[in-house]
Amino acid sequence: MDVAIPTATVTTENHAGIPAVIMAITAVDLRLCMDAKPEIGELVSIDLEVPDSDEVASVKGIVHWTDMRGKNHEVGLFTQQPLPNILAKNYIDMRRQTERYRCRIHGQISWGENVLDAAAVISNYSHSGISIRCDAPGFVDEPFSFRWMHRGTTRTITGSALWQIEQDGGYLIGGQLGKGDGFLVAGL
Repeated sequence: MDVAIPTATVTTENHAGIPAVIMAITAVDLRLCMDAKPEIGELVSIDLEVPDSDEVASVKGIVHWTDMRGKNHEVGLFTQQPLPNILAKNYIDMRRQTERYRCRIHGQISWGENVLDAAAVISNYSHSGISIRCDAPGFVDEPFSFRWMHRGTTRTITGSALWQIEQDGGYLIGGQLGKGDGFLVAGL
């Protein structure tokens, strides 16, 4: 049985058209594999083939993450507008609301006024969530703030802990951020 691999064309700000393979699509982001690397922060246009049709639908996205996969670049894009309905019904897998992107951001986590700051590392992020590794336990359902340095400026995000597990002598904490705060974690 032949399975068609969904493809797209990414048009960069300098009007270069880059063929891409679609790895994942959610309502707010796309993960693509391509042989060129657009710049982080670059606004691109993505033309996606509509399954079982000769139509092409377009969406704009901002590049927020890249990673090498062999000889190709895996690229994460946050969409700038909702996906056209024809794409949403054909591509979106409702089991996952957003894609997760690996990172390693060192900073400090605070759980409130009476708890000392603890060193922590964001290990992945999404459009509105993060995973944090920390030696100190967190507090499920409690608000937190995470601070880190980015290009000489202190950045802060706030959220609340959804879950926590013990792992490798420390803790892995899943946090819910405000809608779109993944842009801040990505450095945009």
